[in-house]
Amino acid sequence: MEQLRAELSHLLGEKLSRIECVNEKADTALWALYDSQGNPMPLMARSFSTPGKARQLAWKTTMLARSGTVRMPTIYGVMTHEEHPGPDVLLLERMRGVSVEAPARTPERWEQLKDQIVEALLAWHRQDSRGCVGAVDNTQENFWPSWYRQHVEVLWTTLNQFNNTGLTMQDKRILFRTRECLPALLKALTTIVC
Repeated sequence: MEQLRAELSHLLGEKLSRIECVNEKADTALWALYDSQGNPMPLMARSFSTPGKARQLAWKTTMLARSGTVRMPTIYGVMTHEEHPGPDVLLLERMRGVSVEAPARTPERWEQLKDQIVEALLAWHRQDSRGCVGAVDNTQENFWPSWYRQHVEVLWTTLNQFNNTGLTMQDKRILFRTRECLPALLKALTTIVC
């Protein structure tokens, strides 16, 4: 954390008194930045342990800001580490507003908020993927049989991690048969489509 604070201070040209982790996951963390007087800065830093992920998120967020209907944070830049090890960092605008966890004042406002959240998620997934799907270091051609096969495998793997999934034996049989017959299914559908 001290190394990240020092690097961000150098990059921004201003000594940061502290950085505070506000959200952390296995491969990413979101940091609030504070200037030398301890005041919150109007930007945040999101660090990624996976190389290239910050650049990918910056591109997609910028594209969504241009074409989407939901306000997205401004992207100020990406800091990468090519000469020495360290996390890639995305510098983005610190947006003001009410947390989505805050209770809505009226049922109508709650419905409106839910619609806005759904629209934002749909807009995010509608963004052009430049012909690829997958993570930065594991992309594949966006060909629907590949996509479908990948998602069946992800579903199967996820379900096998849990003892009590809530699925009936019939549900599990359908999933197993889908996985088992996938090559024939995709071959038949590809010949129909083509």
